[in-house]
Amino acid sequence: MTVAIPHQELGYSETALTLPASLPFDEWVEVGHTLSRIDKAVHWWLGDWWRYGEHSYGERAAQAVSMDGFAFGTLMNDGWVAGVYPPEERRPELTFSHHRIAAPLGTSSRDEVLARAAAESWSVRELEQQVRQVKAAALTRELVNPVPAPDETPTAFATIVIDPPWQYGNKATRGAAEDHYPTMTQDELIALELPAEDDAHLYLWVTNNFLRDGLELCEAWGFAYKTMLTWVKPQMGMGNYFRSVTEHVLFGVRGSLPTLRNDRTNVISADRKRHSAKPEAFYDLVAEMSPGPYLEMFARQRRMGWHTWGNEA
Repeated sequence: MTVAIPHQELGYSETALTLPASLPFDEWVEVGHTLSRIDKAVHWWLGDWWRYGEHSYGERAAQAVSMDGFAFGTLMNDGWVAGVYPPEERRPELTFSHHRIAAPLGTSSRDEVLARAAAESWSVRELEQQVRQVKAAALTRELVNPVPAPDETPTAFATIVIDPPWQYGNKATRGAAEDHYPTMTQDELIALELPAEDDAHLYLWVTNNFLRDGLELCEAWGFAYKTMLTWVKPQMGMGNYFRSVTEHVLFGVRGSLPTLRNDRTNVISADRKRHSAKPEAFYDLVAEMSPGPYLEMFARQRRMGWHTWGNEA
């Protein structure tokens, strides 16, 4: 793909394109085609560029991006989408936005819905509607055909996901936890005995005002804090100081257990769901990065391939 603007007298900056008065018609048309191709490709390029930098330079890449005025959230999102689709699976007849909307689906559903979008020339809005229908159908199947309980429940788990029922001091905020499920104090949470193997991974969900409590729980449960994952939501939430659009997952390790891969970013981009429910993309990430058996504590629904513990599951 040629991306050079095909005329030496063109002038361009961050905010303007200046064309000479004598530009021939066919060259004017070619400039338009080139600009259109650049517009369609730029998010793929940014995503691939960021993934290369993150893989090659680690924290140095993040520092450079934060200092040089890049839109960090956009880069994270572009990198995530680029990671979902290898270059050979990207459809040039569809936009980057089409791919981004379908990215949270499972591989087979994603391929099917994108193939239909290409064949039927769906707009982004039409694809959004179809993706919502696919998600709703999957949820219906799960409710009608619940996952049967395993015949044998392990006594210890290599990977544990836990979303503690925190007690929020501000009960007047939208979606107060006490309106949805029983909550627990920090001391009660510390007293929990997690059924983890000697070598295990912990994924501990925390909101912004419970970071300190989450770190305390990691240590109390015998896990060394290693890094943080962040769920970025497109919808604005509530907040006493800043309007929140993120939740976080503290990743801890007990013993010595490496991740299964080292090419995933620590950002999850997905829509907000019902109160406290977590995105499917998070569970896909856990399965890619950590070995089973898997346990979700304070689970809100049963999940194929997982053991669950919680009064809503």
